[in-house]
Amino acid sequence: MSAFVFAPHPDFPPPPHTGGFGEPTCQACHTGEALNAPGGTLRLEGVPRRWRPGAAYRIAVVLRRDSLARAGFELAARFVPGGAQAGTLEAGDTLRAEVTRDSLSGIPYLHQTRPGARVSPGEGRWQVIWRAPASRGGTVAFNVAAVASNDDDSNLGDAVYTATAVSSPR
Repeated sequence: MSAFVFAPHPDFPPPPHTGGFGEPTCQACHTGEALNAPGGTLRLEGVPRRWRPGAAYRIAVVLRRDSLARAGFELAARFVPGGAQAGTLEAGDTLRAEVTRDSLSGIPYLHQTRPGARVSPGEGRWQVIWRAPASRGGTVAFNVAAVASNDDDSNLGDAVYTATAVSSPR
């Protein structure tokens, strides 16, 4: 007997689900493939190797999978160690992504919106602006988790990917 399960968060994912700092990933709700299954990739483009206090950087979240029909993601930028918020995240396109602050930790998470879940066949791409902390700090970890959805209006048969990028202070 199979059960049809509706996607629990069609507008945006609940924070915190990046897979970083001991958080769960999108697999807490979406099932179907092993984490980071062959056939797909998730990466962060434009994360600076070294960051300058107060500087703004354009970063892209890029999810690829041939069977991708819809997609979503969640991203956070935090100091290593400890996991405190590092700078601010902004959507490059406010129709496609937005920030939600976790009510328990206060950490802001950038994620897709409902319109932002519509993607090109095989690729989801979202633009992010990261504003580095105003004062010198430590290494920043960018943790992202994403769902490559089969667009069947359920959380079954989806593939979840994670990626991490780090940036050190100058």
